[in-house]
Formats: sequence, C-alpha cells, structure tokens
Amino acid sequence: MGKWLSSSEVNKKLKGMEYKEKLFRLFGLSLFCAEGFLSANFQPSTDWNECVKISETGEQYLQHVRNKGIVNDSAYEAFTLFKLFYHTDLLVNYIESDLSGILELLNQMERDGHLRWPYAYGNKLYHKYNDWPEATETDHLNPDEAEFLLDGMPQGVFQVGPFVSGPLGILIGKEDRLLSPDLDVVLWHCSDPGCLARHLVKLCKHKSEYQNYFERFNREIRDHFGPESEWEKPLLLIHRTGKWQHGRPYHDLPTIIGDCIIGPERQNLLKRALKSKYFEFLNKTLREKYGNDIPQLDLVNYLSPEAQHQALLLLPDRDLIYFIDELVANKVILIPPAELRTRITYVYGPDLKLKSSLSSLGIRSCIYPAVIELASTIWSTYESLGQNDDLSWRLRKTDLSGLKHSIFEFIRTHGPEKTVKDLILPSRSVITAIAEEYNFQIFPGEDERKTIRRLLWKLGFNLSRYEENYEILHNRLQEFQACLLTLGSKLGEGDKAKVRGVGVNLFVSMESFLEDLICYNVWMLSADHFTGTHFKYNRRDAHNSVVLALGAEVNSGEETFAWSIEGSNTLGTLMAYLHCFRAWLKNRHEVDKTQLERKKEDFPHYADDKVWVFPYLHTQLWADVPSEILVGYTETIESISKQLAQADLSNIRNGIDHKREDDKFPETDRMLACLSRIHQAVEIADTKRLIPKLFWGNEIEGDSHGNIRYTLEDYRGSVISLWDPPIVMTHKGQSLGEPCLVAPTDFLFQPNSTLRFRIVAKSEFSDYWENYPRRRFVPSEEIEPDQGIAPAYKTEETISCDQV
Repeated sequence: MGKWLSSSEVNKKLKGMEYKEKLFRLFGLSLFCAEGFLSANFQPSTDWNECVKISETGEQYLQHVRNKGIVNDSAYEAFTLFKLFYHTDLLVNYIESDLSGILELLNQMERDGHLRWPYAYGNKLYHKYNDWPEATETDHLNPDEAEFLLDGMPQGVFQVGPFVSGPLGILIGKEDRLLSPDLDVVLWHCSDPGCLARHLVKLCKHKSEYQNYFERFNREIRDHFGPESEWEKPLLLIHRTGKWQHGRPYHDLPTIIGDCIIGPERQNLLKRALKSKYFEFLNKTLREKYGNDIPQLDLVNYLSPEAQHQALLLLPDRDLIYFIDELVANKVILIPPAELRTRITYVYGPDLKLKSSLSSLGIRSCIYPAVIELASTIWSTYESLGQNDDLSWRLRKTDLSGLKHSIFEFIRTHGPEKTVKDLILPSRSVITAIAEEYNFQIFPGEDERKTIRRLLWKLGFNLSRYEENYEILHNRLQEFQACLLTLGSKLGEGDKAKVRGVGVNLFVSMESFLEDLICYNVWMLSADHFTGTHFKYNRRDAHNSVVLALGAEVNSGEETFAWSIEGSNTLGTLMAYLHCFRAWLKNRHEVDKTQLERKKEDFPHYADDKVWVFPYLHTQLWADVPSEILVGYTETIESISKQLAQADLSNIRNGIDHKREDDKFPETDRMLACLSRIHQAVEIADTKRLIPKLFWGNEIEGDSHGNIRYTLEDYRGSVISLWDPPIVMTHKGQSLGEPCLVAPTDFLFQPNSTLRFRIVAKSEFSDYWENYPRRRFVPSEEIEPDQGIAPAYKTEETISCDQV
C-alpha cells in the first residue's frame, strides 16, 4: 500500500522518475477538478475511464473501498482517483494516462456548466456579495448560496503549469505559472472602523450523488491508510527545478493584470500583444473560440475583461513585462505619480513576500534591499563579462582588491543615480546584460535621466515622483515677471501679444491652483476622515465636498456663481468660493457641534483606552480642532484671500484677453502689482501646506528610546520632519516609498499626530476600486476584541485591507 512519505522523501523519489513534465501537467489538471465548483447534477462521463489509467496503488485502494461496500461505476472511480491524484503514493498511472483527452473532458465539463471557479480578481464577486441582503454567513456559503453567487459571474482565471482557465475554457499557454484554483474568496471586510481586515468565505460544494461518493471514498482511505504523503509541494515545484531559488520574480503578475490594469488599459495591453510575434498564436486561439466573423480590429473589444485577462496569461512573463513597461512609458497606461498599484485580491504560493508593484516608472518585482541589488548587480555583471579592470578604473581604484567595498562606498558618496550614470550606462555590454537580467529596455530617444530612474525603480529604489502643476505655476510666474520687466509704460501691439502669450497660461495655472486650494481645505475641514475618507484624499470627493459644505451656488455682490464638480470653474467663481470659505471658517464658533457627534457604532474598539487617544468625536474635522488652532488656521486663509482680492485677478485676466478692446489692456504697473500679490499668496499656500502637494519620505532616524523622525521632501526640495510614535492610533508610520499630503498644522493638538493623508489619484485603477473596501456589518453582531474569543470566521492576516 506504500508508506507515508515526507516532502524530502517525495523529492528523492521524483528524481528517479521519468516524464516528470507530464506528471506535473496531469497534477495541475487534477487541481482544477479538486478546487472546482461542480454542479448539483454532475455525473462523470464514461470517457474518464478511458483517459485516466490507474496506478497499482490506486487499484489496491479501489479494491479496499469496494470491499467496504463503497461501489460505483468505473467513471466515478477514475474521476475520483484523478481528482485525489495521490495519497501515500500516486493513484494515477501518469505515463499511460491521456493528457490531451483529460484536458478536453475538463473543457467539456466547463462548456456544459458542470465545472466553475470564482473569478478571484477585481471587485465583481465582492460587490455582488455585499449587495446581497441575505448574505450573512461569515466564513462559508452553502451550495445554493455559492451557486447564486457564481451565476452570471465570469469564469475564474487560474493557472497551473501552462494550463490557464477562464471564459475561453482551459487553454495551454507559453509560460508555466502556479496560481491554483481556490474556492476561498475575499468577500467582505471587518466592519470595525479600527480594523477593516479582509475575510475569506468558502464556497461549499453541492451534496450531489457524486460528491457523496467522493467524500465516502476519501474518508475511508484516510481512516484505513492514514494521512496522505507530502506530495503536493514537490509536484507543484517540478517546473521550478533549478530556477528561482530565492523566489520567483513577478510570480503575482497575473494578479497585477487582474487587479491593476483595468478597462481600456487591459484592452491596450492585449492589442500590443497582438502586434507582437504572438499575433498568430493569439489570433488562432481566439478565433477557435469566437470564430472568424469578428473583424480583426474589433476582436479585443469583443472579449470580456476576464477573457482579455486569460488571453494575456497565455504569454511569457518577460514579454508581458516589456509590453507593460512600454505602455506605461508612452502613457497609454496612464499612472499618476502618486499612485502605486499592487495586488489587492488573490495571493498564492511560496513567493508570498515577493510583491510586484506598478508605478509611472513601470513594473517591478524585488527580492533584495535596493542598495544591495544595485551593488551586487554591478559587481556580478562586470565579473561575468571579464571587465573587472574596467570597473576598477571607473571606481578610480589602482587594484582589484576590495571592489565590493568600493561599489558600496561609491553609492553612499554619489547616490544611486550617479552610480548608474557612471558605472552602468557608459558600457554597452554592461547595460545590455543588466537589461536582460531585469526585463528592462531602453526606449529609443528616451531622456537619460528617465532611463536611469526607470532602472533604479526596477532594482527596488523608491523614487519620489511629483505632479508638474505647481512647478509649472512657479515657472509661469517667473516667465510673466520676466516678460513684464522688459516692457515700458506704453505697450505696443507686439508687447501686448507677448503679455497675452505668457499671461493666459499663468491664469490657467492660477485657476488650477485656486481650485486645489479651495477643494483641499474645504475637504480637509468638513470631512469625516475616520469612517468616511479613511485618510485618503480623492480630488473628486474634494470637489463634491465644496458643494456639500458651501453650497452649489454662492452670491458675491450682485452675481451668483455655481460650482462645477467637474473642475471647470472660472476665476470669478473660484474667487467667490474662496471668499465664502473664509466666511465659513469664521462662523464655525456659532455652529452647534452636537449635530455632528459621532454615533456609538462608529467608535473603534480602542476608543476608551487610557493611553491611545481617539480624537474624532465628531463627523467633521473642524469640530474636533481646538479653537486656538482653528483661529490661527483661519487667519492664514484670510491672508491668502486678501492678497488675491487685492491682486484684482479677474480684471487683469479679462483685460489681457485677445477679445478685449485695446484700450482696456491693463498697465504694466498694475500687472506687476497683481503678480506680486499672486506670488505672495502662492508662497503662503505652498510653504504652509495649504495645497495638496506630495511629500515623499527620504530619511528615517530613530533612537533607543523609540523616538522616530521622518524627513519628507516636496517637489521644490523643501524638507519637513514628522515624529512617531503617535498617540493617535489611526496614524501609521510614514513609508519611504509612498507619498502623502501633510496637514497645514497640528489640527488635533496631540503629540506626534500631525495628520497625513494618502492620495487616491484620478485613474482607471482608482475609479475601479473607488468603493472598496465597503463597510458592512457581517455578521450583524461581531465578537468584541476584549472577550478573548477567537472569531468563527477566517481572516486573511497576511494582507492589509488598506492596499487600495
């Protein structure tokens, strides 16, 4: 019957076995059976008996089970042994079994609706569950509920070896991967506002005639022969023999495509793939599914997002990475500087800690600390090319001893960018070898600094990335001033044309600046950041907050101005709303705060803690700000408002318009005075952090007492310091690889607790994940944390829910 084998014993046995690739592929197909949701009326086809050949151990097991009265036809037996695949030893004769026949049987089951998997990526299943009032189970759905959840949903995209499941059936791709199908799906998040952890819900299988037989069969062999040997991991890792000993880079690339490349972005990625050497392969595969009637140009658009996802996984990692980097660099996949995209849903496999990420610099998957990665890459590449003498010369060393130390010293002294510029880029053979190693490509005509930054990103460096709008504003202020200083008091037509050319651009930037100033500050003071924004700044929400706080229309003099939530507000409207916001702030002391008191169910479990401070007692931030702090903040807003009012912005803007009469064109002195006022207002707003500008952490210092100081830098190189640990529990340490917005002042007046906001930049990605996670009370009465009782539901502790 065979003795129990450990994973090391299984590995030894596998070394002496033939046709291991076929063994791996057969086992992969068996996993699609084992973790598939079978229909209630599923009956195995008699063809299973023809395709699956049973091993000697399997025959012995069958005989024992038959002797125990668990009897059914040969199709049941063959399908069951294939589904189990092993116990103490292999139950299937993998050499004689028909691999292509089994694949066709599985595809037939899928076409007939007898075999399904949940689409674990994206938010479709999640939202369907949370929109379903009757869905109250915390850790499982019974078969009928699971059936309801899966009905109308796309077929799950999983991959074991070359086999990729999905809406197109089970297809054979050109890359072996390991993303096993799974019936445990993330469907809800903890409703405690201080937790919001992800929770897994298991989809239970139908108690069909076949399932009852399978469970009796499996129970009997476990009872009689003991637990199964440790075959699973060695079988799954057959394809990795000699590869990726320290973890497989980009192992979660399928999840990145499923979660992070959304809508038109995924369409464009597949279109790029169809323009590559894989055109014939992809075209043939898709035509076999959909026929030849669809025009070539419409083929990608005809596919569902999930089918596009599956089709892309048919291609090798290396090419997908190249395609993604190219589309990001060309801004076909448009990723804002503040946005970092990482997997959100499905996580599997031994490479859990290897997390790929996607930014405006491309996609990467890092193993080692960035400095070590850079230094070791330089050393090993020069050594493999036999160019150590060249490296020594570039480092200005007279001998080859201590080259590794010299590389690290060079990086510390000159920084990573100069290291790449001086030690990698000058040598074509070195940069070519490194590009091959890291799936990196240099695009034709690309700026050298951009190439360097993209390579450093690939190597794991967290590089600051900024929006250009505020830098452009400062540049246009300087350009306008330089233009005006060259003019005399009497302006000719040529002079006016110069002023218009520069001035119109400046006032466009000023409209954007004022909109940011108003939206950011109104949003910051009027929002519920604890249960509402979750300390994430979203420009669209900020625009809506202006209407909610100040009104859809405001009056200024005899005029009425309406706020556009689409962001197309004119200078006059913006000035009217800035004046209204100033008045709103000054009137806060007259507002009854009791109407804004937080509901009891919105308090976190630690709200009564004697050490941790929970300061968010109201649903608008201003109501929790001490009066003296609010007064000082209001005075700063008032000074900006006065400067801009005295600048006479609207009249100057209208006066330089080309449609105005020449005699209405403003004098040079008026424009210079206006420019001076603008400059002062912009400087106050910028230095006081009243605009939503990004700060990136560039240094962390700590001491033995637990004090931590974060040094952050903005787009102008201005540096601020923030301290941890905070006394307010909702505040988390600053990540060096993640930007934030820093509040203008210590609104809460608590130690080490200056408010920091994450940024949700406008993109396909942020739009798709806007309403995720959702706060829903499942179950309606959850176990209190201080009871010391383990909850009945499963929590996926390895992943934080705040990835989005």
